[in-house]
Amino acid sequence: MNNFQKQLQDRTNEIDQLKRRVEKFEKDRQQWESRLPPDVQQLMVQKSELTKQLNREQNEKHELFMQINQMIAQLADAGSSQDEERLRKENEALKQKNAELEVLASREMQRVKDDGEVAKRTVEAQYKRRQSEMSSELVETKKALEEMQKELHMKSAALESLRLAKQVECLRISIFQQKFQDTNKTDELMRECERLQRENESMQRKLRETEQDLDNSQRELERVSLTSSENEQNREKIEEMNRKLREAHNKADEEANLKMDYEQLKINFERMEANVKNNAETVKLLESQVTALSAENERLRNNATAAEESESLGVKISVLETTLTEKNKNIDSVKVKLLDAESRAQQAEMDLKVVDQNLKNAERKAMQLQKQIDAHGDTNQEVEMLREELKKAEERHNLMAQRLQKAETQSHEKEQEYRQQVDSLESELSEARKMTEMTDELRREKSDIEDASRHRVASLEAELKLSTKNLDELRGQIGTLQNQIQELEMERRRLESKASVADEVKTLTTSLQAVRLENEQYQNEIELLQENLRRKEEELDETNDEIAEWQRRTAEAEREKNQEKEKLTQLSSSQQSNYSQVEAANERLTTELVTVKRERDELHTENTKLVQKNMDIQRSMNEQMNEESMAAERRMKDLQEKYELMQKEATSSKTRVGELEEERLRIVGSSDSEVQRAMQEAKQQREIADNLVSEIEALRIKLKRADDEFLEAKSHIESLEERLEEVEKENDAKDASIQSLNEQIKQLRQTEEFNMNQQISALERNHKQSIEEMDRIGNGKLAQFQRRIDELEQEKNRLLHLQKEQQNNVQRGEKGEKQLMDKIRGLEEQLEDSERSKQILTKNLQEMSSLLEDHKHKLEQIKAEKKLMEETFQARIDDLEGQEHNNNGSDELVAENARLAGELLKAQSQMGRSTQNEKEGIAKQFEEKIKTANNEKTQLISDLESARAKIKVLESRIEDQKASLENAEKRRREDLSAVHAELDTLKLEKLRLKDDLTRAQQQQNGNGPVAPPRSTRTVSNMSSLTNYTHTDWSECDDVVRMRNEIDKLVQYNYHYFTHLTDYTHKYNKDKGLVREARRPRPRLWN
Repeated sequence: MNNFQKQLQDRTNEIDQLKRRVEKFEKDRQQWESRLPPDVQQLMVQKSELTKQLNREQNEKHELFMQINQMIAQLADAGSSQDEERLRKENEALKQKNAELEVLASREMQRVKDDGEVAKRTVEAQYKRRQSEMSSELVETKKALEEMQKELHMKSAALESLRLAKQVECLRISIFQQKFQDTNKTDELMRECERLQRENESMQRKLRETEQDLDNSQRELERVSLTSSENEQNREKIEEMNRKLREAHNKADEEANLKMDYEQLKINFERMEANVKNNAETVKLLESQVTALSAENERLRNNATAAEESESLGVKISVLETTLTEKNKNIDSVKVKLLDAESRAQQAEMDLKVVDQNLKNAERKAMQLQKQIDAHGDTNQEVEMLREELKKAEERHNLMAQRLQKAETQSHEKEQEYRQQVDSLESELSEARKMTEMTDELRREKSDIEDASRHRVASLEAELKLSTKNLDELRGQIGTLQNQIQELEMERRRLESKASVADEVKTLTTSLQAVRLENEQYQNEIELLQENLRRKEEELDETNDEIAEWQRRTAEAEREKNQEKEKLTQLSSSQQSNYSQVEAANERLTTELVTVKRERDELHTENTKLVQKNMDIQRSMNEQMNEESMAAERRMKDLQEKYELMQKEATSSKTRVGELEEERLRIVGSSDSEVQRAMQEAKQQREIADNLVSEIEALRIKLKRADDEFLEAKSHIESLEERLEEVEKENDAKDASIQSLNEQIKQLRQTEEFNMNQQISALERNHKQSIEEMDRIGNGKLAQFQRRIDELEQEKNRLLHLQKEQQNNVQRGEKGEKQLMDKIRGLEEQLEDSERSKQILTKNLQEMSSLLEDHKHKLEQIKAEKKLMEETFQARIDDLEGQEHNNNGSDELVAENARLAGELLKAQSQMGRSTQNEKEGIAKQFEEKIKTANNEKTQLISDLESARAKIKVLESRIEDQKASLENAEKRRREDLSAVHAELDTLKLEKLRLKDDLTRAQQQQNGNGPVAPPRSTRTVSNMSSLTNYTHTDWSECDDVVRMRNEIDKLVQYNYHYFTHLTDYTHKYNKDKGLVREARRPRPRLWN
């Protein structure tokens, strides 16, 4: 039995070791699980919960096994049959419970396995189906892309063939058609000029009417001023009204000047109209010539010999085209002049608004005058007339305002047309930038996916390694357990031979069965781990496939992105320069703001540090002062207590003197030997007393020194307090200067922020305008994207419907299955989002490529047309130079050509000057802004440097104060060390005096005088008296005197010793060295 128990104990130890290994394995598994993706983590959590349940059951089994062992030990110890039967019953009940628990555990494990397999199958089926759908959709999209690319190539080839197939004459005909369209544009410009003339005439009429109204109002005001001559205040107001009316007349004169300018412009415009008409007539002639030349060209085409004549006609046509282009340029210059006239008209409108405002002010003044006149009760009728006329003027003013608003709306419409063109270009740039951003996002997603796949592969590999290690360990454990089982079976066979140990054999069989069940559980766990390994290997393969697909997709996306970048760099290079300048200015200003803020924060922090340092210094000084004052108070209390003790000792000494006198009377009859011995003792005591007196005098000198040092320390403390007050005053002054500096910095920052806000507001307005126009263009594209999103949502709904059906079939699963399904949905949604983004990107790429190709085609067409025009123009010039002497009409054309070229050069020079002037003005404004910013910056830098210099001065002062305080602290420490040294010497002297006193007490107690019995002088003993005895009695007064001296010395020593003991006890108590109760005072004799 003992061997069996030892084996059982070994078995329990081995099980504990296995448990530790399992705990270590669980820790490693938790670390590994933290690196896994979320769906795998949830599966592992479910697995861990199941393993926890199994561990609980195993723990219960282990406890039962331990209980069984305890029962076996009890059976071995106890021999009673009743106890054995009771224990057997309990053992059987526990065995039944264990069997039931094992059955339940096996059922739960089987159920969990079945559920996991069902969930795995459903997930795999859904994943395969989804993968097949994805692959089919990818194939379809690839096919569509290939078809689109083929169509694009076909269209581009067709366009190139058409462009090459076109002949030069067709191009010339198209050019003539475009020029005829330009002539139609000139007709439209003529109409607009006529409309502007009408509006100008209406404005002139309005101005005349307003002038008449102003004259009438002036006359009426003069009448009112004549009637209200009595009131001086009204006169002053009327004078103000006259002054304002004069200003209005001046403005009217200015408007008249503007009218004159307008008339001059009108004359110029009429001249331009005449030129336009002449140009139209020349165009008609040229058209007739073109028709004739086209007929001749058709006739000459039939004749192969007339090729040279057709070429000469083509040259003539090119010359005519150049003349048309020059005339179109003249028309453009006329348009520019018209725009200048419109701007002047707008300025005149603004002046009219100012005049209207002045009229309103005049009306208000007139109303005030009317109130005053009503108060006087005069000229009511005249006031009513003025009111009616003012109402009429207001109506006319409203009409004028309406007409001006109409003119403004028309001008705004034209401006919006030009802005729309600019916005379209900006929208194209924004789309290009969006495409670049989308490509960047794809690259980021690619990198994230690659990192996640790498982490997953690494984690799976680590898990495989751990699982293989655990399998090897479990196999080794199984081998050891099998060997132990074999040994236990051998022992069971050996024990079965004995009949007395049948019960023990039963218990051994039950334990063997439990071990076998545990082995089966271990084998089941090993199988589960193998299944997990296989599953994870499959997942690794799937992840590798996904990584390869993503890499392929990202490579394709990068190729497309590079192509788009090459296309977009050509478009965005022109506008990036402007943006870079603005951004550089913004960054410079932001950096300046950041530096100013940083310096302000540094100043604030330095100020706070200085304040904190000053506060700490003040606190330390106050604490030192408080400690020193407390120490001085303690010393004064100690001195008072010493004085009281001295008084008490004086009273006690008086009482003691009385006692000694009584003892003296009692000791008068002592012997001569006793007297001699007392004399010796008196001498010794006198020497001791002399020593004590010298020591007392030394102590008094030391006390005087201590008092002097205390006074010096007190004076030093008072000087430190005065120094503290001075430092506080200096700190207050420093705080005031720092506050003033902070206020200056705040003001500077406010000015800078105001300037920056103005600049930022201007930039934000420009950005808002550009963003609004970009939004208009983006809305159309958003509609296209929305359609595609709707289609994808329909597909998503279909997939969700299928998923719901699958969920209805899988609802019998537990929470783990639901979590898996949710994760699968998330993955599917991510895949759908990636597909959507890919489709949107492909669409955007196609649109951008088509737009870029169209733009290229347009540019190529323009370049070809330009080259043709130049060639034809040069050929025409050459022909005209050769045919100067033959054709008079060609001379006229050359003269007109020269004249038009001169006008064109003039217009170009004017435009160049105006643009250069504008550029110079903008440059000057920008330079002025930069100068102001630099001046403000230099001022801030100088202020900051001055502030830093002040701070340095303050820091130097603070350091001086610190040095002075440190010196004071050193002195105080030296004084304390000196006081401690003196206290140590006093303690040593106290100990020496204590030893002396103890010696004196011992001598008095051991060899003290003993009073003899009182002798009675009778006749019988009178004979014993001798001369010696008589001499002794004669010296009795000396003995008494010596006794008195001895008693005085003893009392003095006693009082001095008690005084020293009390002083040291109080000192130690104050210092915290002694916490005992006060000892009673020593008594010299009992």
